Amino acid sequence: MARLQRLRRLPLRVLPALGALALGAWLAWLGQDAWHYRAAIAAHRPQVLASPEVQRTASAPLDHALVAQLFGVLPPGPRMSAEETARALSLSLLASFAESRPEHSRALLASSAGSAFYRPGQSLPGGAVLRAVAADHVLIERDGREYRLDFPQRANRHFLPLAPRAGAPSSLPEKSP
Repeated sequence: MARLQRLRRLPLRVLPALGALALGAWLAWLGQDAWHYRAAIAAHRPQVLASPEVQRTASAPLDHALVAQLFGVLPPGPRMSAEETARALSLSLLASFAESRPEHSRALLASSAGSAFYRPGQSLPGGAVLRAVAADHVLIERDGREYRLDFPQRANRHFLPLAPRAGAPSSLPEKSP
């Protein structure tokens, strides 16, 4: 209590100076302790020995099919034509609606039972599963193999360019040299 009364008698200008002096003394004490700690660590640092040469052995090449299956991907099989794939699966691709979110994509597939829309992950006739839908093809998995089913190639096209008739005026402007 006596000390508090003495502090009350001190002018207010002296108190910040005493606080700064106490803070400086405390920081100096921490700095000295840190310096002693660093010196102790440096004195007890073990000597690093040169590491012996590491012998490298030739490793066997990775099995790409096994690594692909590890990550849930089927390795690419031998490429079949669109007609062979359609015959093997007994399916044909009639339309595909590829969305930015794959779960919203749909494909219209025809089979011997009729045609229907399917989403990725749904079972197809014949025990296959629709894996992915793209704008020009679908990926189907059956018996552990992945098949790419494209649109069937048509011999006749709906729109054929007309050959210009001789002597007929052209609707395109002529280029001038």
